[in-house]
Amino acid sequence: MTTQQQTKSVTVTWTAVIAVALVGAFTVFAPGALAQEVAQLEQFATELAQLDVDNAGADEAMDDPPPRERRAHGRRDGQVDGPDDGRGRKRRRGGEDGGRFGDHHRGKRGKDGHGPRERRLHLSKQRIDELITTFKSVNPELAERFVARAGDLDSERTRQGIATRLAGMAWLMRMDRLRRTDPELFELKVQDMRLKRSTRDLARKYREARKTEDADAMSKLNDQVRGHVAKHFDVIQKVRDHTLARLEKQLEKLRKQVETRSSHRDDLINERVEKITGAGDPSQPQW
Repeated sequence: MTTQQQTKSVTVTWTAVIAVALVGAFTVFAPGALAQEVAQLEQFATELAQLDVDNAGADEAMDDPPPRERRAHGRRDGQVDGPDDGRGRKRRRGGEDGGRFGDHHRGKRGKDGHGPRERRLHLSKQRIDELITTFKSVNPELAERFVARAGDLDSERTRQGIATRLAGMAWLMRMDRLRRTDPELFELKVQDMRLKRSTRDLARKYREARKTEDADAMSKLNDQVRGHVAKHFDVIQKVRDHTLARLEKQLEKLRKQVETRSSHRDDLINERVEKITGAGDPSQPQW
């Protein structure tokens, strides 16, 4: 394993690490008045870390699979071999991206292949449109092909088949949430993903030029790679600055609430004593 691979395998956004540590410190002593703020901070930290983990999946989704993977041995796109049918032959089944867009509408059987099917996923046309909008923001070309292949969105069967596929893309669902909750950070993450992909494509072209010993192409591509890396650095820096500012804002709210609680020490103690000794339920004190 290379140093780069080792680094990638353990990398988590540094701001997310800070947030998780701070959440841990606050959670132990969080009273009811602070619980909601702490929960929001914890959720934000978790989503930050997960977005980084999802980047790998997003990179794969943004790439076109090789032709031999899209259509091999007469299979439909994404179709794979299922279990043996008892006569030495494999049953074929639609893969995650294979089959018709309505195939997943019925849901899957239980773990043993029997029992009731899973609950169908129902999303409104508006919600599906929102997810497709997010998809197009990340990879317009792939999203357009996805929509073109889907067909008539007015068909309930087709629409719910699409919903199942979209909901199965964890990175897309998280990016869609980010688009709605923090548009600025969403745009930065989109730039991050696009620059990562374009830089990787340029690096591949550079390696091809090096194999053919094309000095002119290598020189031009090297300059382009450097330019993309510089842009990528600036985008990542903006992501970290934005994230840190958001964390600091949330932490400031927590500090003020802790200070307010401290200034009302006697009142809160009296209220707590009344709950314990009175008719109130002391198991859920808001103090």
